[in-house]
Amino acid sequence: SGSEAGELKMWTVGQWDQERPFTGELFRFQKVAFSPDGKLLCAVGGSFDQPRFGRGLIFEVETGKQLAKIESTGAVMASAAFSPDGQELATGEYASTLRFWEPKTGKALSTIEIGGTMDTLEYTKDGTLIGPSYSGDVHVIKNRELVRSLSGHVGRSYTVRLSPDGKTLVFGGI
Repeated sequence: SGSEAGELKMWTVGQWDQERPFTGELFRFQKVAFSPDGKLLCAVGGSFDQPRFGRGLIFEVETGKQLAKIESTGAVMASAAFSPDGQELATGEYASTLRFWEPKTGKALSTIEIGGTMDTLEYTKDGTLIGPSYSGDVHVIKNRELVRSLSGHVGRSYTVRLSPDGKTLVFGGI
């Protein structure tokens, strides 16, 4: 669980006991994402107040210690997702920017501009990244390039989910 107070805690499901807090350069968190193997956790967010910033922290789950810090160029980070092989981390920002990172080091890999904030990101099993945006479109990204934008939603698109078999995509918003 993360909070605007800068806390990030892990809980044991079923018993609902707090295992331990995460440590590092904590701040206001918007979203969290686990790596596919469960060994890493990325927490992203930032501040809309001055000075405005966007940041992500990558933690080792077993110890709760911060491994890396990733930063935007001033826009709050709104979403995060790990690729299926865990070798890439994608983050969406409130400034229409999608960034790709090397998760263990926080090294920036590439950036692409997308129309609208991407609140949710999800990878398909083959490594295609899908994210809805405030423009109402759902963007399809493969190999760090925009390959298609799905339209047909009126208003902002906030969420996207793939069915367990990966064959059906649902997105919605307001």
